[in-house]
Amino acid sequence: MVHFVSKDLILYTGTIKLIADQEDLAKAGAEVRDVIIKINRKRYIFSLVITNKAGDEMKPSDVNKCLNMLKELILEKKLRSFWIARTGELTDTLSRRSLVQRFKEVFHNGNTIAITFCYGMECVKHYHQSIAGQY
Repeated sequence: MVHFVSKDLILYTGTIKLIADQEDLAKAGAEVRDVIIKINRKRYIFSLVITNKAGDEMKPSDVNKCLNMLKELILEKKLRSFWIARTGELTDTLSRRSLVQRFKEVFHNGNTIAITFCYGMECVKHYHQSIAGQY
């Protein structure tokens, strides 16, 4: 699973609060543009640090850097798919088309990686069922 967080780790959305562990994220000491990896029951959770503070405007260069780092990690881990919460995230300020386009630009290079955009609580539901081994 992929989700976005701010460096200040204010987990303000329902999706993030149910998926992310603020203490684990704080221990990572990540900076903007970093990707924090956590493994929960053999499932990867990628937290992309996209802004300094929750509510700050995302910079396209930071989004692109995080997505490129994510791509490197996905390829390194030999993952074939991942999913991302589309609503209830820091990316809510981006249009759907804009976010999907950014993912296409980064992940288009011939590698077959399936990306699923989840909406609202569907992402959380999938996450909890997935780590329980039901998916």
